Amino acid sequence: GGHNFWTDHYLTADPVHDVSLEMEGDVAIDAHLFANRQWRYVKRKQSSLFWKCVAAVVSDGVEIPRRTRVAISEYPPGKAQLFPPDFERHILKDDLDEDTS
Repeated sequence: GGHNFWTDHYLTADPVHDVSLEMEGDVAIDAHLFANRQWRYVKRKQSSLFWKCVAAVVSDGVEIPRRTRVAISEYPPGKAQLFPPDFERHILKDDLDEDTS
């Protein structure tokens, strides 16, 4: 995530363009639910026995002949959670109920 301002890395041969936007309502909820599914995939891959063993000894930059590769870093080390918390729709519903009363 984040915006890529490193011209030499992201904007020369095959440009990468980041977009920021703000959403409300159902589309925002669907986006959160989609992100939950993406993070579940990442967690499952990162938690597999193969990746637990590989991550312990191989740098993220080393190519490994696998179909998918997931590398997660926490920053600052030892302080941040490795994965973000799941979005929970009921939290939003409670907030919406309070706004209408």
